[in-house]
Amino acid sequence: MSTVTFVSGANRGIGFEFARQLTDRGGQVIAGYRSAERSRELLEMAEGHECLHAFPVDVNNQRQLRKLHRYIRDTFDRLDLLINNAGINPGAGVPLDETGIDSLRTAYDVNVLGPLLAARYLRPLLTGSDNPRIVNIGSRAGVISLSKGDNAPYRISKCAVNMLTRIQAQAYEPDGITVVVMTPGWVRTDMGGTDAHLSPEESVSGMLTVIDGLTKDHSGRFFAHDGQEIAI
Repeated sequence: MSTVTFVSGANRGIGFEFARQLTDRGGQVIAGYRSAERSRELLEMAEGHECLHAFPVDVNNQRQLRKLHRYIRDTFDRLDLLINNAGINPGAGVPLDETGIDSLRTAYDVNVLGPLLAARYLRPLLTGSDNPRIVNIGSRAGVISLSKGDNAPYRISKCAVNMLTRIQAQAYEPDGITVVVMTPGWVRTDMGGTDAHLSPEESVSGMLTVIDGLTKDHSGRFFAHDGQEIAI
């Protein structure tokens, strides 16, 4: 039985690569995107793959999440893997005292409330899986012991993702859902920049190897793309 996966923010970067590699494996992939204009490559790829289903959804929009739930329920009757990938880094490089309140709010809305709401609406579908998993895409920038004095909106929101993961792991334990947070590493994407060490292909391939090996004992923990565990 092929794996049914939803990936948020799949129109570019790491999310797009998740969609591509999971589709190449033969799994059914629902690839979330917000703007058709900024998702042309994803939409073109979906036209050529019967296993890839591009779906317009903003994970902060509860009406759209209800539509997503109905689509997955009616089409597949279950969800095996939720990858909460959508994320932003507003106000990058802005000094702390000049950081706008709107940047802080926007980072929290997208990076924290997005994964919270997606899991809330899709959890009932995960309970129909034999191996339900939630992967929240995080960052070493959210680890308090590794913190620096820059990029406050991103660091604060990614720190909150770590706590969200712990809470979800405990709240969803009765449903048998494994919840982890993973960092893709420093990747050559629009956010990571051209000097980053990893290609999207390398990062996602490594993360999928880790995801394949997840068990309930891993729930609530933080892993790098190469399987290294990181202290939250």
